Amino acid sequence: MKIKKLLFVAVAVVGGTLFSKAANAQAFAEIQLYENNFGDVSHPCGVFGSIAATQPATVNNPYYSIALGGTANLKNFLLHPTASFTSINDRARSGKLSGTAGRSVTVFDSPDGKTNDDYTVIEFKTTVTGYYLDTFEKNYEDSNVKVTYVRKNGLDGKVSAIRIQ
Repeated sequence: MKIKKLLFVAVAVVGGTLFSKAANAQAFAEIQLYENNFGDVSHPCGVFGSIAATQPATVNNPYYSIALGGTANLKNFLLHPTASFTSINDRARSGKLSGTAGRSVTVFDSPDGKTNDDYTVIEFKTTVTGYYLDTFEKNYEDSNVKVTYVRKNGLDGKVSAIRIQ
């Protein structure tokens, strides 16, 4: 009887650990940045995400990986080679988001990801794919996401950093 209990406990612990690791491995968040507010999605700036892209990268729409918990300074990321400017910094006005419940994407005016200037936190309440956010300058909540905008002097067209958590 004791052996059966020990075996049951061992299987439960190992199974729970494997399930937890598998669930954690599947957790992700990503944002496709656009130069314009939605209505015109013809000017992508790049995709930033914590795992392989849910949409394919192209020469005109590169994919950049950010570790969960990491912050990317957009001054360090080049736009596609045919662009008339060199970095993605201070371009984005909207985004298309994908992610698992419990993850978040934060966009900052500060290139260091500081909260002493404008920033917006997008929290995933459910797992979503291809969720459009037409501006970073509004508070919003529905059954899929909660968007919290902290205003100082405007964020659209001034996004300088992204954090994925």
